[in-house]
Amino acid sequence: RLFRLDGWMRIQLAQDAQAQSSAMPALSAVSRRLASYGVTGITDTTPDNGEFALQYFVRAAAAGDLLQDVRVMGDDTLPQSDCMQIQRGERKVMLDENTLPDWDTLLAIFAHAHREGRAVAVHCVTPAELVLTLSALRAVGVRRGDRIEHASLVPAEVMPLLREVGVRVVTQPGFIRERGDQYLQAIAACEHGDLYRCHSLLHEGIPLAGSTDAPYGDCDPWAAMRAAVQRSTPSGMLLGEAERLNPEQALALFTSAADDPGGDSREIAVGATADLCLLDRGWESARLRLRSDDVMATIRRGELIYHRERQDIAGLVICER
Repeated sequence: RLFRLDGWMRIQLAQDAQAQSSAMPALSAVSRRLASYGVTGITDTTPDNGEFALQYFVRAAAAGDLLQDVRVMGDDTLPQSDCMQIQRGERKVMLDENTLPDWDTLLAIFAHAHREGRAVAVHCVTPAELVLTLSALRAVGVRRGDRIEHASLVPAEVMPLLREVGVRVVTQPGFIRERGDQYLQAIAACEHGDLYRCHSLLHEGIPLAGSTDAPYGDCDPWAAMRAAVQRSTPSGMLLGEAERLNPEQALALFTSAADDPGGDSREIAVGATADLCLLDRGWESARLRLRSDDVMATIRRGELIYHRERQDIAGLVICER
């Protein structure tokens, strides 16, 4: 088993940059699939993204294979982008409870990212990882945009610290629908209510955004919205019923700006970026379904990138930018 060795594997399998480039996956099919779900923007959270990964996205955008805007997280080597469609994002920090960095090292990582003008996005799936991260951020100071990735388990005792530090949370309610039965078996019953909290975080005033965590989860954001509302496992068991959201709250998980997850939902207004998802029915009906089947058309920056009845229209300009 190779733990956290993606970069090492990539080097072993490709002996030069040209070979690495040709080994990277084509994006056209998955990008068009996401467009059919109404997705106009993506955040890639790979922790070791650097210049090679950034240029890979830039080339895909230039070739027309990438229809969405992409915010790219990565390590300290990730450069700025000169492509409007591709933006440099947060400094991603991976934590594994059995190999946690020492205190001073973690402080230095956070402080360096902040000095470089970047927020941090910290992978936290256990309470220990979460408490360490929050304590370090409290010590070094929080920058706008600092975020907790996953927050898979948030004990009630940690909620005051989370609120005090003032970071946002990007969580994955879709895992309840996909892996809930495993959680019921593997996690102590007293911790079931701590899993992928949603309602309690919003109640405490903590900015909350949703993520599919694809490819580790279903890439359909509507499925994640349904999971946030239903909190149902594959076998139909309720898991964390108190954490259920209403459809409007579930939709809001995916409608804030990429650089402000959990912030205010973007609105249709004069002067706003024309990123739109058009459904084939009114919200009164759609809110009861929360299904990607209802998406009729998707528009990114004024360009029609998906229409259900026409599959050859990507890139058609339909309004002024």
